[in-house]
Amino acid sequence: IAKFGNVTWENGTLEAICRDEHKVTVASDKIQTAGAPAGIRLDVDYNNDGLRGDGTDVFLARVTVVDANGVMVPEGPVPHGPRPHVNFEVTGGSVYGVCNGDPTTKRKAWFESDKASSRTTFNGLARVIVLANKLKSPADDAVVKLTATTDSSTGGGNFHAELTVKVHG
Repeated sequence: IAKFGNVTWENGTLEAICRDEHKVTVASDKIQTAGAPAGIRLDVDYNNDGLRGDGTDVFLARVTVVDANGVMVPEGPVPHGPRPHVNFEVTGGSVYGVCNGDPTTKRKAWFESDKASSRTTFNGLARVIVLANKLKSPADDAVVKLTATTDSSTGGGNFHAELTVKVHG
């Protein structure tokens, strides 16, 4: 582990570059200081072929709190302050589960169920598992639409994001 005790923190970009013995770059990474929350982004992890319409297929979506430049905001609007609470709405399916990676969620006074249709973000992230409805006919095609919203009363602002996933018979 490298330690840099004489480095003063400031806003900006931190870039790490790893070079081999010939000074050839073999890996690199950048992180950027986030600004204030300016929105939420929805991303989905699923096969590009879409979902099966048999009523048993799910997809996992990630909600990320982002600043005006699309940089993930790892905390609420104030460090260690309120965190955005995300509400999920689904058409063509249903919320199967939610999570945020906070191992203490179930021990807090404001317990959040894993089967709810909303979740408070943790370190700027939340997850939702969405179950696609069963199609009436194997010849049908459809879409599942996921909408995520927050409001300023729960930390952050009034944010909205949506995505659609194809469902095939």
